[in-house]
Amino acid sequence: MKKWLNALLMASSLTGCVVYPTERVYLQPIIHTATSNTAASELVASQSCGYHAAKYDGLKQTLSDSTMTVFPSYVEDEPLSFTLVARSSVADSADALQMKENIRVVINDDKSSVYPFAVVQIFERRQGEVISRWYKAEIEVPAKNVRSLGIYVKPFMKMDTSGAEPAEIEFNFEKAAVSDIYYGSINC
Repeated sequence: MKKWLNALLMASSLTGCVVYPTERVYLQPIIHTATSNTAASELVASQSCGYHAAKYDGLKQTLSDSTMTVFPSYVEDEPLSFTLVARSSVADSADALQMKENIRVVINDDKSSVYPFAVVQIFERRQGEVISRWYKAEIEVPAKNVRSLGIYVKPFMKMDTSGAEPAEIEFNFEKAAVSDIYYGSINC
């Protein structure tokens, strides 16, 4: 066993890779199936390298002309935060100020509490008619106090022809500890 571990460490150091067993404590995504007024959510990975068993740590939902993806960040001794990526073909999509007004956060299933948070736009990319914007939100709650997280986003897309506003997009996560393998590379 010791020879095998030494061989693995030697091979990984020669190839520029790092592999080791660990445990990941994170906010695990909960998948939603589609209903008559909501889209199905999909698991997505925040990084190409990193954790193996807990690789898919974000959720994505696609509506008619927009896609939203959420990646929560769980660092035990820091405030809870998440990154929201909004991709839309709507030219007047929301800026950071509008985005904050369109986000509702529920922690530990306490729907009656309101948690102060800040939203900043950290990146924007335009590709033809499609705009992609990355927002970072920080909630004034220590991450170690969070057992579950619900993020509800009012879509910034235009209302339909009936004048009805689209339903909120719902992203849910639960705190989980998973035995995992971490791998990294100079190529990541």
